[in-house]
Amino acid sequence: MIILRSENALQNADLSAAYLACKQDVEITARFKKKEDLLQISKSILKHRIQTLTGRNIKQIEEEMKYKPVDPNETGMNFDVLRKLAHCLILLANGELKQTRETILSRPEESLNSSTTTGVSKKRTLSDSDSEVTAPKSKVGRRSIAVVSHASEEHVTPTVKRGRKSIATPLVTEQVSTPNRTSRRSVATTPPRSIRKSSLNDSTSTEASVAVRCLGPSARNEEKLQNLNEADEEEEDEEGWDETISNPTPAMKELMKKRKSIGITKTPSKKAKSVAVKSSPVKAAPPAPRPEFVGTDGSRVFLLHGDLSNLRMERLTKALPLSYHFQGANLSVVHTPSDWNPSQISGMIRGIKMLNKSAGLDMFVILMGTGVLSINENVAAMLRHTQHTQVLTIHNENANKNLETGKLRETTSFFLVGYFFPGCEKEDSKPETKLVRDGYTTSFRCTDVTDIENSIIDCFSERGECVIDFLGGERKLILTAAEQGRNGMSFGGDLEQLEKMGDFLRTLSLKEDKTYREEDGLVLKL
Repeated sequence: MIILRSENALQNADLSAAYLACKQDVEITARFKKKEDLLQISKSILKHRIQTLTGRNIKQIEEEMKYKPVDPNETGMNFDVLRKLAHCLILLANGELKQTRETILSRPEESLNSSTTTGVSKKRTLSDSDSEVTAPKSKVGRRSIAVVSHASEEHVTPTVKRGRKSIATPLVTEQVSTPNRTSRRSVATTPPRSIRKSSLNDSTSTEASVAVRCLGPSARNEEKLQNLNEADEEEEDEEGWDETISNPTPAMKELMKKRKSIGITKTPSKKAKSVAVKSSPVKAAPPAPRPEFVGTDGSRVFLLHGDLSNLRMERLTKALPLSYHFQGANLSVVHTPSDWNPSQISGMIRGIKMLNKSAGLDMFVILMGTGVLSINENVAAMLRHTQHTQVLTIHNENANKNLETGKLRETTSFFLVGYFFPGCEKEDSKPETKLVRDGYTTSFRCTDVTDIENSIIDCFSERGECVIDFLGGERKLILTAAEQGRNGMSFGGDLEQLEKMGDFLRTLSLKEDKTYREEDGLVLKL
């Protein structure tokens, strides 16, 4: 068993050795983690592990390795090929693929030498005996059961074949009488002598004599048996027996007669019985894919693709499933594009206010990203809607570590925090309850991006509340919210980025909900 040593060892690395090894037959023994067997984990988790290890998504890997689909109808890489690729990537990351690659490259030479040797050994020299052509020996096989052709001049008597007795009725004509049985094991009998003599002149008798392959009752005996069966059925009908009872006792017979005298209808005879056709059970169609993603404590997350100008309650209700009742967003985070002006920011805040008002929520928080140069104009745009506005500074210790500019390293970003509650337009107003968690200030000092996202979710929301992430791009704020038991939505205009986020959310859903499937989790159209 080979365990991966570093989760991101192949980022920006050459993967051609792994692609070459993937095309060979390999035994899958490597693992990303000790308890994660590549033959047992799901396809979405496997994609996530490969993407983390290589820094490339599956589409980029398919282009690099020039992948050809195994099935022309499949939409992505074949699951078995994906497992082999993961195995080879782990070997490459651990530095154990070099020996494997040399073994693979040496195989064609070995196969070529073996094929040459075999070809030479198979050659034989021509001798004088080869010039003489011997007559082919007759092939011994099963005897034919076909009717002997009456065009032949000699009639061959069929040999007696021993085997199981046949229950089929003999195929004879009126001119030929049924031959007598000579042995219990005999399947075919020798035709009468009269038939053999007339075989050259009478083709009908010849065909009949050869076609007799099994014994059965004569026509007269068969007629008698049929009459006896019909008589038994009529007798049973007269006595009124119930055919569902086998071997009825005298007491049962008396009971049947009493039922008949009282007037109870008897069981119909065999002739009147209708054969009930058993209908095969109809297999239920598999349920449709679930649109939501499942987080911790049963929280539900949705991904929506569309224009933010369509952000209205009626459109949102139509896009979401009927089972989900939207009660408003307690926290809304807007990653403001750099080209937005204060009027666009004010319009976005107005849209979020109307959405929450339609859902019946009157206390919530909005975080709006802002740049340093336009911070004053953006603060003025926020003050048009609430007088309770603050500037939040977020410090990221690992930001721009590998970027050399010759200037001071920038580690801070800025957000405008707007608190909304009844009467927030007045400066001296106060909310009835706290909208933030105790212990936080207007300056967040974090180690990395994940720490920033955890701090934002923990500071401004509670478990069970709803978080909406607008224009998040590749940020994983909505994934953090789902991991901390928050319901949520992520709005965006880039469909590919939303599908990538769906892969991360689907991995979490498969872990939290045992009934969740890989085909569940959709990007909804707003």
